[in-house]
Amino acid sequence: MIINYERYRLSFFLEKTYEIENGVLKKGEELGKYKILALEDNQNNGMQAMAVAPVNDRGEVDIRRIVIEYKIEHEFQTIDGVGSSIFFDKKYDIIIKNRSREMKEEKRERESKVKKKLTKIIGTVIVGALLMMTATGCGIMGMGSKSWIEKQVSDIEKVYPTENPEDLFEKFPIGFRIEQRKIFEKDGKNYSVEIEMRGNPKTKKIEGIARESFTEYKPFKETIVKESKVEYVKGEGLVLEKPELEDSLLFKKYFLFQKLKLNKDILKKLEVKDKSFSFETGKYNIKYLFINKEIDNYLGLNKQKVSLDINGQYSEIDKTYFHTIIIGKNTEIDFAEKVVEEEIDKENEE
Repeated sequence: MIINYERYRLSFFLEKTYEIENGVLKKGEELGKYKILALEDNQNNGMQAMAVAPVNDRGEVDIRRIVIEYKIEHEFQTIDGVGSSIFFDKKYDIIIKNRSREMKEEKRERESKVKKKLTKIIGTVIVGALLMMTATGCGIMGMGSKSWIEKQVSDIEKVYPTENPEDLFEKFPIGFRIEQRKIFEKDGKNYSVEIEMRGNPKTKKIEGIARESFTEYKPFKETIVKESKVEYVKGEGLVLEKPELEDSLLFKKYFLFQKLKLNKDILKKLEVKDKSFSFETGKYNIKYLFINKEIDNYLGLNKQKVSLDINGQYSEIDKTYFHTIIIGKNTEIDFAEKVVEEEIDKENEE
């Protein structure tokens, strides 16, 4: 029970109690910002009572703050209640209908009806989808499963390995993009070394930018520490415009995909740690655990078991090649390499 009312509200209701006797006030009517929930006019003892609750701007009655006014032989009392509509005068028990309970029951009934409708709709959708899949015999059944994801990533052998990066022009005539990224911590800051290069089908050049940067988050700020143009040159590998930055900006003089061999037969033998698929975006991921000599050599490891994530995105229409491999030790992402079949934009044609 809460005794916490404003004086103006108390006087307002006390002035209105006499109208009960004359039949002016009726249940369901509004008094300013309050609604009448129940009325009592006892002719035997002269007792008059009124239960009201505030109404918000949306017209909803707040039954958590029921106010009860009653008068016995000109003695006025006010009770503020929380969800309660049972109260007593000094001589008689007066019970006013528990509107709170009614509203809860009405709410449960409405929710029950909504749940039944939703269940019916969901059931109809599921049955329809199953019938559609059965009728078309399409491969959507099992989408997101381990075998389905493995089938999607099986074309990774198109790139892994590609000993000569120039051969990617034959595989991706419209052009392509190669990205590498390594994340590490130094001096309490999050650093990354990134390489982004594009294969121009007109010039047959593979060139781009290599940079080292660190990120601060409070506030967010990215600072480039070192940067150089980079080009793949046949017979030389990756060549920086600023050769003095080679040790800090290049992982190796070659790409990992030039040495690392991946195909469905190799992947089937690996331990699967995790997988995921989003029906909303079509993005999928599968995480393997294994030890690989080429990864050891590239990242400077010593027969260490690493996680190999392969990410991609499924589309019924767009079948261009799009895969990212992420190699991590423990739970941290250490290295990522992405090869994307992508038409080069006009700004990068020259």
